[in-house]
Amino acid sequence: MSEKEIEVYCDGSISGATLEDIERHTANFIGRIVVVIPELNYGLIEKFDDDLMLPNGHGNFLHAEVVAIRRAGEVCGMKGRELNRRFVIYSDNSDAIRIARLSHVKWIGPQERHLADAYLKLVVSRWGYLRRSEGKVHRRRPPTPRHLELAQLLNAEHMEFQLSESPLFRMFQTEGIPRSYR
Repeated sequence: MSEKEIEVYCDGSISGATLEDIERHTANFIGRIVVVIPELNYGLIEKFDDDLMLPNGHGNFLHAEVVAIRRAGEVCGMKGRELNRRFVIYSDNSDAIRIARLSHVKWIGPQERHLADAYLKLVVSRWGYLRRSEGKVHRRRPPTPRHLELAQLLNAEHMEFQLSESPLFRMFQTEGIPRSYR
């Protein structure tokens, strides 16, 4: 009798900022990947800075997705040896899946729950909100635990965290993933 595979969600993106603090940002391009393993209460966010831009000046998002898949594969290899379990990695980019060439990666459709994608979109959208509102908002409301977590995730070079301690993950569990982040 074989055990069910552990589901792993990964996503990669390139954005144009890091935060100086909870309200101020610095513009510079950086790649980020997220790996989420709900069954193991595990989350990972990392920055990368190689091959960020295409020759035409656009972000190399395909490379970001490949980096995310490969990093998820490394995490699965390490955790798989510890737990003696098999993993299936979900990515929303079929081209990146083909390029990464890992046998245990499957495509996840846009209508399906994709936690890593939702995490990354929330992190990047927080930066976008701050960028658009910088200098316009004179008195911000006090930051919520979610805003503090978003700032921490946006600045982290490498951060492993427990999903049960994440205000974002608790929001996903109680309210579901917002439709605009699926």
